[in-house]
Amino acid sequence: MDTTRWRYLITIAETESLQKAAELLRISSPALSKAVRLLEEEFSCKITIPNGRGILITDEGKQLAQKLSDLLTQLDKIKTPEITSQKMLASEHSKFLAPIFLENWP
Repeated sequence: MDTTRWRYLITIAETESLQKAAELLRISSPALSKAVRLLEEEFSCKITIPNGRGILITDEGKQLAQKLSDLLTQLDKIKTPEITSQKMLASEHSKFLAPIFLENWP
């Protein structure tokens, strides 16, 4: 699952600036604008509106950013136990295999 555009929107909402978000994300403003347009199409909502030389985030855009942020938090929680259990399993294997390896070392 690619959540890159979600993270883009969250950064835009936090900075309240497309330019600042682009700088933080280290991508161009046009690329970030395109990502926002794709999110608007995907979620069928208006996320930003032009405001002079900048943008305003709509209430709908703020709500979407919050929901996506919550989802990313949940995804991180789902991924973390798997990684932790894999590390624990590797650690258990190391404890078991180390004595065998040392016993058989020339």
